[in-house]
Amino acid sequence: MLFTQPKPVVTQLDWKPWRTIILGQHANNQALFNALRKSGYTNYLWTDDIINKLQVVPEPRIKELYLVSPRDLGITYGCDYPDLRTEAMRVGFKVVPTETVGQLRLDYNDQPVDERIHVGTVTFPFKGRQRAIFCLVHTNQGKQIIIREPGEYYQSDEKFVFCR
Repeated sequence: MLFTQPKPVVTQLDWKPWRTIILGQHANNQALFNALRKSGYTNYLWTDDIINKLQVVPEPRIKELYLVSPRDLGITYGCDYPDLRTEAMRVGFKVVPTETVGQLRLDYNDQPVDERIHVGTVTFPFKGRQRAIFCLVHTNQGKQIIIREPGEYYQSDEKFVFCR
């Protein structure tokens, strides 16, 4: 359910890129996984399943990423991911390629401990769940990629990455 305040007029021009990454630096999923392991990526559950969901295209391309919260889109009390994605697309954002998850995990070396960044990709079936999305976290156990359910309630200050 979407709880909103009156929407300010928000356009793409109001947003500045948060990060710029280069996709296509790896030949395939296994090469991306090997790069993640070398970088100190840790994930205690479902590593193979997560990596297999990343669709790597070995063709270099630049992606500007935008950090967006439900509140930034006028959603006062939070929402589920489908509602957030709809609002993000309404103002001109797009979901990012799934390869972004692995590349951003490699490139986001300065992620603060305890920060959680959801990656605005298409949802996908995962381990018996109806749908899932990716989330980058940095805990005292290391930098991880975890899975969240899109139907979960996301607070209005949680951060999501989209592109244009």
